[in-house]
Amino acid sequence: MRRFPGILVLVVLVAACGEHRLVPTPAPARPHATIVVTVGYGGRLTHAGPVAPGQSVIAALEGVATVDTTYGGQFVQAIDGLQGSAGDERDWLFFLNGIESAVGAADVRLRAGDQAWWDYRDWGGGKLHVPVVVGAWPEPFTRATGVAVDPPLDGALRRLHVSVGAGSPPFRVLVGADRDLRVRDDGWRRAADDPAAAGLTAWIDTDGTVRVWSASRHLGVAVPTGAAVAVATSTAAGGALLVVTGVSSRAARAAATTIAADPAVLAHRYSVVFDAAGAAIAYGGVG
Repeated sequence: MRRFPGILVLVVLVAACGEHRLVPTPAPARPHATIVVTVGYGGRLTHAGPVAPGQSVIAALEGVATVDTTYGGQFVQAIDGLQGSAGDERDWLFFLNGIESAVGAADVRLRAGDQAWWDYRDWGGGKLHVPVVVGAWPEPFTRATGVAVDPPLDGALRRLHVSVGAGSPPFRVLVGADRDLRVRDDGWRRAADDPAAAGLTAWIDTDGTVRVWSASRHLGVAVPTGAAVAVATSTAAGGALLVVTGVSSRAARAAATTIAADPAVLAHRYSVVFDAAGAAIAYGGVG
């Protein structure tokens, strides 16, 4: 478990001594998982590519990068020489299919279609915990037995044979004006009322101001031309809530239409800000 001053924030276990066998990377056309490595809330991509399923996350990581560990292989200390530091409040954090892993990387076996994402970022300044990110879309929703999804994003999941319905299951995808979604969904209202507690790196204030979390300044910065955000958080029932919300329903739908047409607009991002026409213009945490 990763060390932090006085508290435990995230479990990031890596391979024990016997689990360093590397499995050959498959050809992209074959069933595969994916390893992604980024720096600074997804701001700089250093690795992204297919790896063979069936191996642990740490073994797959060691197949694409140089990994240094401490405490007998129990902690990820560095990837490609970039060192974590408790004193500087910066470390390597790990998501599986867009959700912060509750299981150590040595204990997670990759399945075909999985995405394991390591990101090097600060964890201080009140942003200790970001439970869910948008950057693995359409994961983790393809893994759920039932998902409530608003159009136009329901089509992407239906094409992947996901059971899409209505109601309030643990896994939900919402699209709409922020003021409407606050009334419609209690989970989103609680997250929007306290973005820091929900781990949001972008949000819309009640006065309509779109903000992103600035890692360098440790505060929310207004995005003057921002009109919608794509963000994610966890639900009380242990699921995931992805929200595309705007200062108006039109702005939210424009952003969702962009995502439906080009899912890569969310790739390896914690959150994304869109303008009124649906163009991505800013990213949560970066800068």
